[in-house]
Amino acid sequence: VVNGPGKQRLPEWIRENCGSYWHPTGTCAIGPCLDNELRVLGLRALRVADASALPVHPRVPTQAACMAVGWRCAELLLRAHQES
Repeated sequence: VVNGPGKQRLPEWIRENCGSYWHPTGTCAIGPCLDNELRVLGLRALRVADASALPVHPRVPTQAACMAVGWRCAELLLRAHQES
C-alpha cells in the first residue's frame, strides 16, 4: 500500500478501508437450508426470497435472479393462501 499505515497497522487498515464488491448469495440456499418452495427447513412459516436462496452465485449481476426468486416466492405464497 503506497503511503499506507505501515506493517503493524496494515491488517486493521484493510478491515477499515476495504470491502467486497460481490453480492453475497447462497447463505441460506435451496437444498441445505430451504426446500423447493423456499421454506426454511425446520420452521413452519418462514420463506426466503432473496439472493441468499440461490444455491450458486450467478456469473452475472444478481438483480435479475433476485427478482425471479421474489416472483416465484410471491406465486408460492398466493398458491398456499388459496389452498388454505
